[in-house]
Amino acid sequence: MGKASKVAERDERIEQQESRLGQQSLLIEQLQAQIVALTQHVKDLQDRLAKDSHNSSMPPSSDRFGRQPKSLRKKSEKKSGGQEGHPGTTLQFSPTPDEVIEHRVSVCAACQHDLRTVEACVTLRRQVVDMPVPRLLVQEHRTEQKLCPRCQQLTQAPFPAGVTAPIQYGPRIGAGALIQRTCTGYLAHPFGKSRCYAG
Repeated sequence: MGKASKVAERDERIEQQESRLGQQSLLIEQLQAQIVALTQHVKDLQDRLAKDSHNSSMPPSSDRFGRQPKSLRKKSEKKSGGQEGHPGTTLQFSPTPDEVIEHRVSVCAACQHDLRTVEACVTLRRQVVDMPVPRLLVQEHRTEQKLCPRCQQLTQAPFPAGVTAPIQYGPRIGAGALIQRTCTGYLAHPFGKSRCYAG
């Protein structure tokens, strides 16, 4: 092998090594950039995990692994719920219901025999407590007119104050309409759907 060929082979090896070095340098730069990005990502995650309701605007329910604050209330020896001897608020049967509705048995459920003349052996009771249905109260005001036999003057008894039209709503309906308008923002018929829900 001649001197020239050895030089050419050496130059080729040098060129190959320089190419490999260049590729390795590029790979090192890419890996360094990835390391920096991953390091920042880990830091962001750690910062996020470190945040709770004490050092950020997050609500207490978002606290994950921190120790939950203990209640300052002392533990009571009483059981939870209503205590013995405490008066309850269960509805009581009324001895004088306003309305009694009889539900009678007319036929046997098994053989369909007529039971209308058979006396009941047991009567069960259930009571429903409800608000009465609102009813319009119509008041008619009648005023007299009398002719004086002495001077022929026609005198009329005055209508009550506020009664100025042939037919009109009374003051209680006006108050109910005002409440309805306050609750809903508009004026509706007082005996329509006029329930006001407290929010």
